[in-house]
Amino acid sequence: MVYLPSHVDEPALLAAAARRGVGIEGLSLHSYSGDCPPGLVVGHAFMAPPAIERGVQLLGEAIGAPASGGHENERTVSVPQLRVSLRG
Repeated sequence: MVYLPSHVDEPALLAAAARRGVGIEGLSLHSYSGDCPPGLVVGHAFMAPPAIERGVQLLGEAIGAPASGGHENERTVSVPQLRVSLRG
């Protein structure tokens, strides 16, 4: 789960991510009342780390920020609102 800053328009971000081929769900979909902070439910089952990294890079583009990559023993993709680390 990824919590986003309150100014992020969750539905717009989901639409932008989908246009880039990134399948994610909004946190509001999983809220009984729908009254929750903007966020993402991100799954990565059975995906290779490079595919996950690419998805995060595309998500960064959807957010409107360039993504940057990693460290020697840890694959990291960061955008100002999001940081994902893949250890392995």
